[in-house]
Amino acid sequence: MQDVENLFKIGEFAKICGVSKQTLILYDRSGLFPPEYTDENGYRYYSFSQFDIIATIRSLKSIGLSLTEIKEFLNKRNVDLTYSLFNKQKNVIKNMITELNLIVNMMTVKCSLIEKARKVNLNMVYVEYHSEVYIKRSEKITSHASDSERYKVLGEHFQYRLAHQLHCGRAIGGIARVHKYKDQEKNSTLYKYYFSQIDRPEEMEEYVIKPAGNYLVLYHKGYYGESYKSYPILIEYAKRNDLILDDYAYEESLIDEVSEANPQNYVTQISIGFTAKNNTKMPG
Repeated sequence: MQDVENLFKIGEFAKICGVSKQTLILYDRSGLFPPEYTDENGYRYYSFSQFDIIATIRSLKSIGLSLTEIKEFLNKRNVDLTYSLFNKQKNVIKNMITELNLIVNMMTVKCSLIEKARKVNLNMVYVEYHSEVYIKRSEKITSHASDSERYKVLGEHFQYRLAHQLHCGRAIGGIARVHKYKDQEKNSTLYKYYFSQIDRPEEMEEYVIKPAGNYLVLYHKGYYGESYKSYPILIEYAKRNDLILDDYAYEESLIDEVSEANPQNYVTQISIGFTAKNNTKMPG
């Protein structure tokens, strides 16, 4: 029978090392880190010399290694292997940091969109100056496209967003032909393109620009498939104020399916560029 006077019981050892008893039991059962001695009753005892191993395990866990990888490393570690491992893990962690920064940016953007939606008046037309924005457009959608064809274009654009990390907290937007909504009988929203805003255009193969300029803006509340209901308001406002509307409108969600379960609470920003006829004073 081994003398346990100079050994630590599992609770003592766990406390000194800053881990839980359950963690030490897991390490033992997995073969990663057995105790110095286990008596006939199953009680585990640890020695002072085992502190270094626990410190090594915790260091390796902190750089992202699994228990299986740590076990393999412990059995054959040396200076050269450690140098190679840490160089490799540096790049892994740098990529993780990049991914996490993108996630933080996405959440920041989403919060700012929600804040904006909370402040806007849903019952008025705004005149806003918009700076130019870089966007990636989907394939063109023909006016006679079927629903399945539209969903195919949408799906392809969604896959492109994922591959190029374009989400950044913004939903997929829609670009619509304004003249399609001059008919008061229009009862659906049909986009010519889907689009996503690009924050890093230097990394993209191709993009187009939503031009800087003055825009009429209305914030539509409700399902984005019903945004067509808001276009007559914008068109009538332009008519009253002698404004010439651009050909295309841009729809961007402030509150979407990520933020709200009820589609009737969605908020979509509809913006249409315009110019004033002759020297007509800009509406204020």
